[in-house]
Amino acid sequence: MGRQGLTTNIGLRRWFFVQVIIQELILIVGRVVLHQNRTAVAVLLDVMLALNLLGLILLAPSEETLANRHWFKRFLYRFNHYGQVFVQTVTVSLVLMVLAGICVKRLHVNANAAAIVVFIMSLLVYIPIGVFAYGRIESLVGRIVVLFSVGFEVIVAAPEIAVMAFEKALAPVVKDLATSGFVGAFSFVIITGFAMKVWGFRLPRFGFSRTAQWWIVVLLALFCVGYVIFNSFDAGTSFRTLWKFDFHMKSPTFKMMLNGVEPGVVEEWLLRFATLSLMTRAFEFSRHQFGWSVAVTSILFGLFHLPNALQGQSWSATFEQALSAASIGCLLAALYLYTRALWWPMLFHFSVDSFAFMSSGTQTMGKPGMFDWWMTVILAIIFIAITIFLLTGERGRNAKRNFPEFTGNGLFFGGSVALQTFPTR
Repeated sequence: MGRQGLTTNIGLRRWFFVQVIIQELILIVGRVVLHQNRTAVAVLLDVMLALNLLGLILLAPSEETLANRHWFKRFLYRFNHYGQVFVQTVTVSLVLMVLAGICVKRLHVNANAAAIVVFIMSLLVYIPIGVFAYGRIESLVGRIVVLFSVGFEVIVAAPEIAVMAFEKALAPVVKDLATSGFVGAFSFVIITGFAMKVWGFRLPRFGFSRTAQWWIVVLLALFCVGYVIFNSFDAGTSFRTLWKFDFHMKSPTFKMMLNGVEPGVVEEWLLRFATLSLMTRAFEFSRHQFGWSVAVTSILFGLFHLPNALQGQSWSATFEQALSAASIGCLLAALYLYTRALWWPMLFHFSVDSFAFMSSGTQTMGKPGMFDWWMTVILAIIFIAITIFLLTGERGRNAKRNFPEFTGNGLFFGGSVALQTFPTR
């Protein structure tokens, strides 16, 4: 079902209409029952009460014929599109928080039961928002900005925000699911999936490419396993002690594992599926289509880690992490393009983070020494070399066979690669 099919679907339109009205009612109840003082949350509730109903404009019949409207009217509608992406996303987070608070504080519902209800709701309520708010964004830059700044930052944290007031009353497993971003990651996958469908993209494939060469796949699997072990357990502090390993885990907990699952799922879905698809379509007629797409998404992946410096991590460690992320991002994208299996970069990313967190006992990096910088540069060269190998020659032609919907009439990575253009199936 394409854009027109989703945005004109009667069931989805009714769902969104009813959801906006219910959100308004819950915000009113929350404003009266839970936040009677002029707190920051109360002010936010007041603002959202006024803006939430503007979401109904997204259902206006003129939305489907907006291209034919006067430029100023188009501007107002476009302005509301971006506004409603923010408003509806934040409103859902507030609604979940208010609803959970009322259930636990006023109705004395079991905290764990309330949290589970929040988890289930967070997997459903973003569906119409993905279609009618995110789906209305047409600019390439606008799509990337809203996914990174609003979608990722708000949706992933929504379950944790919803249960924050009674977090201490939760069972350890339920608390870990809420505070690790695990549930929010899948909420983000759902809303982004529907938005991408409206934008004209198909969902990623998880089945292996039949044309991938088995010996390359085996070598890649061995490399990935080897890197996970090396990254997590290498205890060397110089090139002389490079092969010294310590397999003791400081914090082998369920929470630490989930902390690795969250970026493995949400960041791969955001970067390797959504952003890579958007960039590949943008460079469709470029001579270096896949090369530019991989480069841009990998740079974004590196920049994506810079805010870690604001969470107590040193700037030197953050810059090293950004460089490492950008280079390994190239490999993750190449793995997806060559194998067509998104689960591979997801599993690789999740394994790298989870084992690193459990072995070190922390999610932040220490200040790097000269040896650390040398290893980062060497590994970056290795990652980029593997990327070039996977996207050139017969491997590059295989990537084109895997994603014919993105194939233009040009070449990528210059004259050494795929000369053949494959037709769209």
